[in-house]
Amino acid sequence: MLNIDLNNIQTPCYIVDESLLEKNLCILEDVQRRSGCKIIMALKGFAMFSVFPLIRQYLAGTSLIEFVSGPAGVSATFSDYAADGKIGRIDYGNGATTFYDYYGHTNRLKRIKTALGETIFLDEQYKYTQCKERLIH
Repeated sequence: MLNIDLNNIQTPCYIVDESLLEKNLCILEDVQRRSGCKIIMALKGFAMFSVFPLIRQYLAGTSLIEFVSGPAGVSATFSDYAADGKIGRIDYGNGATTFYDYYGHTNRLKRIKTALGETIFLDEQYKYTQCKERLIH
């Protein structure tokens, strides 16, 4: 249980109870150990970079590392990411690249574009309502 006065929190913000997070991480670590699988974390699903050092102690795929290699020569290089954890570019082993662009005043995601040469696989631009809901265009 959080030992914090929620009335004094500046909003908007995210609050994480690290003890509950760690309890869940212990369960996931046990699943990895018993099954032999590797659990990786989806940045799109949970991009709270401030708790990565804790998560890294339990899960296989949580480091913002420079190079990731997979089966059959599949690889990716995190070529550009900032100290605040925002990824700027990922270069894939097949020559494709994903670029990330952010709104400067809010640091929210503005655009994701994945291309291989002149071929564009993904080009999504994001806009947000005043209620912070994401709209994809």
